[in-house]
Amino acid sequence: MNEPSPATPAGSEDADLATRTDRAWAQLRRGEYAAAHKEAGELRAQHPEHRDVLYLLAVSLRSLGRNSEALEVLE
Repeated sequence: MNEPSPATPAGSEDADLATRTDRAWAQLRRGEYAAAHKEAGELRAQHPEHRDVLYLLAVSLRSLGRNSEALEVLE
């Protein structure tokens, strides 16, 4: 697990993750599926095992009609 540097507040990574996931969920609600998928993919690269990120990615894939890929993410 990465430790925050002394210049980085301990909760800032979590806050950034929350902000970015909230933004992606808002994009999904607005029907901006490609933008939400892009954000979810970037988050997965940074947090590959994070449950909420994986769910967000699966929902974005499902919204794009990529059902088999969405199911793979959920596995």
